[in-house]
Amino acid sequence: MKFLKLELTRIGDSLAAVLPDELRNRLNVTKSDFVSAVETDEGLLIVPYDPEVEEQVRLGLNFMAEYREIFRALAKT
Repeated sequence: MKFLKLELTRIGDSLAAVLPDELRNRLNVTKSDFVSAVETDEGLLIVPYDPEVEEQVRLGLNFMAEYREIFRALAKT
């Protein structure tokens, strides 16, 4: 596991993380691209933003919310 230190800088009322070239190259992103931060059991995972993945996650979360009671009942069996 490799750790990279990210510098935070203020931009207006927000904080921005400065990506070192090594990380930027590994993510294959450039200025004005977007990345997603995904929460995992180990912490946050930074990945290139993919609108198709975002849509699939949204649909999955909606599906799970709609059938929450069924999932709870199945978990008890």
